[in-house]
Amino acid sequence: MIERPATANSEEYEVELWPVARLQANPRNYRSHPPEQVQVLRASLLRHGQQKPIVVTPEGVILAGHGVLEAAKAAGWQEVAVKVYTGRNPEAYLLDDNETVRLAVDDEQILARLLQERQEAGTLDSTGWDEDSLRELLSRLDTGQESGLIDPGPGEPPAEPFTRSGDIWELGEHRLVCGMHAMQRCWLCSWETRKPNWLSPRLPTGSARSTRRKALRPGSRLSSR
Repeated sequence: MIERPATANSEEYEVELWPVARLQANPRNYRSHPPEQVQVLRASLLRHGQQKPIVVTPEGVILAGHGVLEAAKAAGWQEVAVKVYTGRNPEAYLLDDNETVRLAVDDEQILARLLQERQEAGTLDSTGWDEDSLRELLSRLDTGQESGLIDPGPGEPPAEPFTRSGDIWELGEHRLVCGMHAMQRCWLCSWETRKPNWLSPRLPTGSARSTRRKALRPGSRLSSR
């Protein structure tokens, strides 16, 4: 159940200037900021100023903004803007702030146009993109490829096959039996580990049945006969 916080007001969103020495890194922070990212954040701070405060506990422990603090130090700043957390669960906020951003999805067509504008303005450095990565994005969009993994198609078979007839491979909730469909021992081998959800020795006709079983580690070999 989600707790309903008090209605936002000006006092809750009061931003203060604190000396950088007053802030403390959170010992439970699991996200690191490599030098390359710190330099990008530094360039953004110098170009735009600090537009988002660092969120801290009343004691000065950082809940959100570790990278901003490192960038501010790299820029030689003595003070940073902070917002003191006023909620009920500061440790939960640390995780929520980091993880919810992973759910966002980019429209790469719009992103490409914005990056091109920044490239023309000579301000690409504070975006985290460079000329090569932008060129790669534009090339992918020109060829109609979607972001993410691209299937390269079948490769050359190995000189020494890794699988053997009778192997059963666990693929999430599915099982892949290596062997001829007419070989009874292949079906018996698979049934020893779980009942089939779908069985058809002669595609595309077949019958379906529904069963559920806890999946094991993907890609693991369950049995070999």
